[in-house]
Amino acid sequence: MNLSDVYETLLTVDAPTTMSGIASAGMLVKPGAVLTASGIISGPLTVEPGGQVKLSGILNGALQVHAEGHVDITGILNGPVIGNEGIISVAVGAIVQGGRLTGDGSFTRADTANPVGITDATPRFQLRGVSPGLQVGST
Repeated sequence: MNLSDVYETLLTVDAPTTMSGIASAGMLVKPGAVLTASGIISGPLTVEPGGQVKLSGILNGALQVHAEGHVDITGILNGPVIGNEGIISVAVGAIVQGGRLTGDGSFTRADTANPVGITDATPRFQLRGVSPGLQVGST
């Protein structure tokens, strides 16, 4: 399924889905589903156990990842992490709450609004904890 419009209601993902539009009310990713999101998610993003998200777009809403859920961020996470029982991996060069992740696992001020130079081979770090006390560790 490909979602490329503006959506004003909560979107539930229960099959492989590509989202390049705008999800104003957020998204819910069900077990076994994979969401590839290059658009903008303004509302909350909830990933249930066994759900997966590949975020190359922008998440402005809150992120909640349940146990056995997985989120891979190569884009921009502006919203808070309110639940982190699964895995949240972040690529070097991605932006989390205004900071760009560097190769040593620290954040620097993002000098541009876009992630740069990220590929599938780009190293990842894991986010641990919840906002405002997020920590970065190796994957």
